[in-house]
Amino acid sequence: MRNAADLAEVLEDPARFDLDEINHALNDPYLRLHGCRLDPRLAELLNRLHYTPIGDDLVSRLMSLTQRRSEMSPAEKAAALRPLLRFLDHVGVDGLPLTSAGYLKPDDVRTLAAVIPAMADWIGSANRESQTYPVLWFRESAQKLALVRRYGGRLLLTKAGASVRGNPDALWRHIASRLPVGKAGSLDQSAGLLGLAFAASTPADIFGWNTSHRP
Repeated sequence: MRNAADLAEVLEDPARFDLDEINHALNDPYLRLHGCRLDPRLAELLNRLHYTPIGDDLVSRLMSLTQRRSEMSPAEKAAALRPLLRFLDHVGVDGLPLTSAGYLKPDDVRTLAAVIPAMADWIGSANRESQTYPVLWFRESAQKLALVRRYGGRLLLTKAGASVRGNPDALWRHIASRLPVGKAGSLDQSAGLLGLAFAASTPADIFGWNTSHRP
């Protein structure tokens, strides 16, 4: 009966069984999230942040995501990815010539600025990429997602970029497979995971995202 003796050392009454207490434990959000096919990297972060204010907030946010539908409609994907789809079309099969410093040329900056939501409140002429940060960051993010690359003084579609051009669903899957950027286990990747979780669980209107006025 050694096991019973060991149990008696940690429990006041080994025979005690509280159904409400057990049900409460089984409904613990942390436990429920781990049964929701949570990304293992995000699950690891969740464990590290357990019982911290940030961790509790993150759990609440992730629980709200599990209660939503898991798949967006084709129309929703096309709307969300419109700027990137327009950008890939603009790069096209021939690519775009770059300046000697490796930036997009003024006409291409203006074209891209017209479809990026973050440019809605931008003050300036938006014709130099080095001074139009939303355009610069947008183009660099497309490079990090392996959709475009610089080669021979031009910005070209990668093989992946060419294959998803004009296909919102394929582009959606490609982006999902590449995020978050950064080396495995790096601070960049951890920050990216947290950023994605918080962005996905925050209502769009809080960010002021409204692309209905965009072409």
